[in-house]
Amino acid sequence: MPVDPATLCTELPVRWTEDDMAAIERELRPYTAMFEGHLGTGDGVPCHIPGSGCLQAPVTSIADPHQLFQDAAAGGAGVGSVRYEVREYPDYWMTIHPSDTDRQPPVPVPMLLLKRPRWPLPALEELRARCAEVVGARVGLSMFLACNLPRFSWDLHTDDEYEAVCSRVHLPLRTTKENLFVWAESRRSAWGDWLLATHLEKGRLYQVRTDVPHTVINRHPTDPRLHLILDIEGPFRALPARA
Repeated sequence: MPVDPATLCTELPVRWTEDDMAAIERELRPYTAMFEGHLGTGDGVPCHIPGSGCLQAPVTSIADPHQLFQDAAAGGAGVGSVRYEVREYPDYWMTIHPSDTDRQPPVPVPMLLLKRPRWPLPALEELRARCAEVVGARVGLSMFLACNLPRFSWDLHTDDEYEAVCSRVHLPLRTTKENLFVWAESRRSAWGDWLLATHLEKGRLYQVRTDVPHTVINRHPTDPRLHLILDIEGPFRALPARA
């Protein structure tokens, strides 16, 4: 069935102020500091693009890396059954698991997990509630930060089977116009043959479909892209038309 490009990315009409944004950034500072600290160690980030990559960090009360994968398996996500590697650092763990791509060897996905997470996070809970009211489904049962380093892109992929999520909320925290979110008709579509290519602006909230082949592209030569990402529970549902 043809995909309506208008459903691929929708800005959420959520009540949102600069003060709300500042509160979220303060709560997430332990995670962003963890990214900065890891990159400062000089340890390579496993990736299919030499010298670049993507770091992810689950925003959770869980401090055991094995528990993350056990919970994913219990929730029906294919990623819960993959083999993964665990590396230990003084303040956090790194796990590395294969992504859902056709590339061989598979593209590695590194995740950083705080050993002493701060929890709960009131501003983030408020954000979850506001988004859930707008989309009509539970939001943020799984949340994570994704830091895409310069000149990074994933292969075309979907998230509905491997990660058991059909749509997500994105809140860009750091970005440039060189960052694009793109969707294609097929995972084997020619690079650049997009159904939609769009830039997600800092401080705005978006519902994006992840059950359609997609990827993100950071074309900036020096600046990373940082997004807060919240899963939306259940099958994709388009937002009601706004009056």
